[in-house]
Amino acid sequence: MKMKSIKDLFSDNAGGYQKYRPEYPIEFIEEIISLVHERNRCWDCGTGNGQVARRLSRYFNAVNATDISPHQIKKAYRSRNIHYEVGRAEQSSFPDDHFDLITAAQAIHWFDFSHFFKEITRVSKKGGIVALWGYGLLRFENEFDAVIDELYQRLQADWSKERRHIENNYNSIPFPYEKIPLSKSYSIKRTFTLDELIGYIDTWSAIRNFRTRHHHDPLEEFIENISMVWEKNEKRFMATFPIFHQIGRITK
Repeated sequence: MKMKSIKDLFSDNAGGYQKYRPEYPIEFIEEIISLVHERNRCWDCGTGNGQVARRLSRYFNAVNATDISPHQIKKAYRSRNIHYEVGRAEQSSFPDDHFDLITAAQAIHWFDFSHFFKEITRVSKKGGIVALWGYGLLRFENEFDAVIDELYQRLQADWSKERRHIENNYNSIPFPYEKIPLSKSYSIKRTFTLDELIGYIDTWSAIRNFRTRHHHDPLEEFIENISMVWEKNEKRFMATFPIFHQIGRITK
């Protein structure tokens, strides 16, 4: 079966991705790690700027982190036990039965599912853990949400078809392993200034697609609308991103 074509939508804004994308809570990462039998090797697929690889490097002897974007890898966090490589998650050079944990954060919806699951089954140790997760649309629980929702709806035609898996909380992805529930629901919480919020939204792939298709920047109207309800540019407001996940143990 022919593998799905690569989509690299983030190389041209790798700096913004590194600066503005939210970090995952350490409690969430630690609960996933608690499921692992050994902490020798792990693989972070679609690592981007190495956010998750950095967290995992504190717990594992060796972390392999891969991404299709050399620009993302170039800007990734560096550590002596993180080994970065440009490449597809569906087709690696890793040996069989190699990893204790395999992760993909806000990434699997871009992968070819059948080839990816076949590959991670091959390179995982027997009883290894696979943890796939993402996060939904940010919420401020105030008048900002309506402005964000208006932009999100305006961009509907410019989101890639893979976005539907995010909107479905990854439940539309055919996960082939027995699912492991976590002890509670998790979310990302972070504060934004107005400039940081604009910087974050500028990393949305649909923004890039809209500009290419319409030769117009949708952020111009968004900035005008959000500025009218934001008290001061210097003021910070708390936003929440709900986390969803598919976690399982690989049996062979």
